[in-house]
Amino acid sequence: MCGNQQSWRNEYVDLSSFVGNGTVYVRFTIATDSSVNQNGYAIDDFSVTGEQVPNYNVSTGVADGHVLIQENASGTGPDGVVSFLLETASLNFANYSAVALATRANFTDATETAFFEVVPDTTPPNVTLVLPEDFAERGIGLVNFTYYVYDINLANCTLYFGSGGSFAPNETDASPVNDANNTFADKFFGLGVYEWNVYCSDTEGNAGFAPANFTLNITGPDLAVFAQNITFGEGRRVEGVNTTVFANITNQGLSDATDPFIVQFFKGDPDAGGEQVGSNQTVPSLLIGEVVTLNVSFTLSAGDNNIFVVLDPNNTVNESDESNNEANNTLVVSLYQIFYGNVSKDVVLDSSDNKSLFAVVNVSTVQGHIFIADVDSSFSFANLQALTRTTTDVQTGNDLTEADALLNTSSFNDSLKNVWGGGSDTPLQTETFVLETKTILHVPVVNSTNSSAFVTGLLWDAGDDASLNQQFDQTDKEDLVFVTRINESMQGAFGVYDYEIKVPALLRTFKPGSDAVAIFYEIT
Repeated sequence: MCGNQQSWRNEYVDLSSFVGNGTVYVRFTIATDSSVNQNGYAIDDFSVTGEQVPNYNVSTGVADGHVLIQENASGTGPDGVVSFLLETASLNFANYSAVALATRANFTDATETAFFEVVPDTTPPNVTLVLPEDFAERGIGLVNFTYYVYDINLANCTLYFGSGGSFAPNETDASPVNDANNTFADKFFGLGVYEWNVYCSDTEGNAGFAPANFTLNITGPDLAVFAQNITFGEGRRVEGVNTTVFANITNQGLSDATDPFIVQFFKGDPDAGGEQVGSNQTVPSLLIGEVVTLNVSFTLSAGDNNIFVVLDPNNTVNESDESNNEANNTLVVSLYQIFYGNVSKDVVLDSSDNKSLFAVVNVSTVQGHIFIADVDSSFSFANLQALTRTTTDVQTGNDLTEADALLNTSSFNDSLKNVWGGGSDTPLQTETFVLETKTILHVPVVNSTNSSAFVTGLLWDAGDDASLNQQFDQTDKEDLVFVTRINESMQGAFGVYDYEIKVPALLRTFKPGSDAVAIFYEIT
């Protein structure tokens, strides 16, 4: 029978040949064209009639072209749901129908039909790369590669990686877990940039990689030094005194630095003629995150002491970043030295060659002045004149600039021009000094320290004005003299005393000869 009959159809069977056989089976074979889905029931009902009243039952056996999926004799659960699993691997590619028959004593049987098609599996496994993430950075050593894969017919998966254009299989997992993360463990990598992917196959001949390769960057050590990690020892920070500089050096890379490397200290930029301080120091190795502290001692100079630290100047270590191998920090030492102390009431003033000038005895209060000049200078108190003033007391335009040029202090932040002139050649403040031999007007002054009890003034020796231009200049290089008043028993920056005066350390080199200064007293 075929087609849509929409009615009963009678078929007559001669059973005479089966007499005495006991049981006769009637089989219905139901089939349809595999290219057509046939909706509805193939047989809605059947009846057997004859001379005897028959007993009949629907057989649970299967015929050619039919599959018994499952027979559940125990009934459904409380929710009325029963699940059946059909293995389609052995089925032909075709359209199928599945009929569910539910029976219960004293109840009418119920059926339901579902239709499906078995088609070829042409889909490759779904592969997703998980770890290391794309463009990840790792150090030299072992790396684990994790991926996710899904395919009902999954067979095997292979790890591929390479660099520089090469890409080759490394390891195959013959039994990866479907619908789960899998890992290829402990793969050693040296320095370099690598690409990796995973290729999976199924039992139906489908295979493929994850949609895109991931990049893995295996980086080397990273030797680093920073300005904030260059520090200076405690103690007197005075020109001419030794101090210690410390440098903390670290490896902030992802790999150990296993080769020894050199560290150098310089006073001044080594690329601009800076002078190396101490000798080369060797660090044998530096592990990831390790910090080593090195130090050298050097002599402080007045002004900026700019110390540079250079790591691995010979490029012995293959680093991921070479830009942080040099750093510097600056220790500023005041250009000025402070002289302070007490003056005896019985004083004999001498010249620099110990020739006595005069004596003052039996005075109850000491008054007068302290003068400091280069020990090689020779001047007369009577010829002293205020710096920034001519011999006729007219203000000049560049005395502070020229004095700095002669002292080699023009580049200092605390040059004479910056301290006494606020960056100009006009004094910020002037005072009158009354000497034993003369009164000097308009003397540029500043506080010697943080105390207003003592000031330091600037003078020049008009007796050296060989060009007779009546002013201080670089041509004649007249003597520079620093002066302060004696104020008995006053509070200064370092205690209670009679005088306090600030003098640039480089005053000692103002005139050729001995590098020293001379202190002169005048009691009035």
